[in-house]
Amino acid sequence: RQRASASEGIFAGARFIAPVDLARVWSLSADYGELKVMSPDVERLRIIEQTEAREVIELDIKVLWKELTLRFEIERDRPQAVRFRLANPAIGEYRGICRMTPLEAPQGQAPQTSVEFITWLRPAVRIPSRLVLWVERRVMLQAVRKFLETCRQPAGASGT
Repeated sequence: RQRASASEGIFAGARFIAPVDLARVWSLSADYGELKVMSPDVERLRIIEQTEAREVIELDIKVLWKELTLRFEIERDRPQAVRFRLANPAIGEYRGICRMTPLEAPQGQAPQTSVEFITWLRPAVRIPSRLVLWVERRVMLQAVRKFLETCRQPAGASGT
């Protein structure tokens, strides 16, 4: 799902089924070891603050020729949701939520979890909305693909 409006900002979202239980999805959502694999623009990650319900992380990223440090505030509502917020003068305001819902598996089948990821961006400067939507979609689909690959690995193989 995608939508862009000059007055409301840019919305994007994805929903997928993870082939693992909610506990594994929750564990992977807090595993920053795979972040560079899922988002190759990330050069370095620093955890500034970390409690059970809140984290503040900084990411050094390189997008094309531009290097930026981004500070994300992350709230965890265990085990159902993760919310994040970024406010950066160069980028604008970027928010997101990831909801995780266990699905009832038919008898004899492995558990599954529904994952819904929604983002909203209000850019600091005028940017062609189609370009931003294309980049957001590419990044989101790449992250979903890598997340699902990680789900298929045995627990502990990804650093969890």
